[in-house]
Amino acid sequence: MPITKPIAPFVAPNGDVTLRSSDQQDFQVVKAILTIASSFFKSMFSLPQPEGQGGCELPVIPVTEDSTTLDTLLRLCYPVKKPIVTDINLVEAVLGAALKYEMEIVVQEMCRALVSGGLLESQPLRVYAIACRYELDEEMRLAAKATLKMSIEGVYVKEFETLPTSRYFHLLQYRSQVTAYLDSVLYQSTCTIDKPPTSFEERTGVPKALPKQDADAMSLLCRCFVWSPSNSLYYSKPPSSCKFVADFWVSFASRARNAIHIVPHNQGIYSQEFLRETLQVASKCEYCSKNAAAQWNIASEKLRAIMDDNANEVQTYPFYTTITLVHHSLSLDCTQTFQSSI
Repeated sequence: MPITKPIAPFVAPNGDVTLRSSDQQDFQVVKAILTIASSFFKSMFSLPQPEGQGGCELPVIPVTEDSTTLDTLLRLCYPVKKPIVTDINLVEAVLGAALKYEMEIVVQEMCRALVSGGLLESQPLRVYAIACRYELDEEMRLAAKATLKMSIEGVYVKEFETLPTSRYFHLLQYRSQVTAYLDSVLYQSTCTIDKPPTSFEERTGVPKALPKQDADAMSLLCRCFVWSPSNSLYYSKPPSSCKFVADFWVSFASRARNAIHIVPHNQGIYSQEFLRETLQVASKCEYCSKNAAAQWNIASEKLRAIMDDNANEVQTYPFYTTITLVHHSLSLDCTQTFQSSI
């Protein structure tokens, strides 16, 4: 393969050593810049260097990177306009080269490119696999969290070919723990008695009255229940179709639980289509038909916060694959919010 002449800024008289890419592109570089940017080259240049080869007056150092990777790598070291790297294949190649040549600044820049641009949202599995390959703990954690917004069943990316099976297992375990906790939060938010009902139908067995201190601790209470100071009890006010927890929330929580078992951070549960069915259930209740939308907005924002907090608390490799349970209460906090605003 013929040798390609160097292009600016990697051309004599600026350079005093030549790096030759795997596809035979020459880069005439300044030793002083490489010495500052790279511990690897600093050590190399402290040793005797070979004479020029192939008619080139400068010493030639062959490298395994192709010209695109090497050009990007060097521009990130040079005092020139920095390239914006958005292609994940190039990010991985430059990252690998930067780690090999011990270029800390370039490593930091490529780590930012992995998680701060669109790559984390659009290709989280590939970012996760790359982070695992190079043992980038923070990027690995962020990528694992980003996968919660997608289903990974049957999804294959080429980086899986070099990903240890244990790392993929840890990702599955992380997603499973997040899902289990969110499922528990949603389930408990629909419970109105000490022994929670196991199905929607069993809720019809909820007693006619409930002590106020217990009712106040419930989630989205249907305000068709009225407080009787003389008896210290909540009583149902006909013709409400709800029990204590509003039926629209029970319906929402049930459907949301199904959705998160496919995609743990399923954003579809906040969609207008999902809300439309929720409001249809609310329309059957005198109070809920007027207030469900406002109540759902508050509760859904609380649920978003719980999702985010919980995803940060579940640990994945190389940390401990155990979940730290912070006792979020979708029930109590939402009820207090509603009571103060109604």
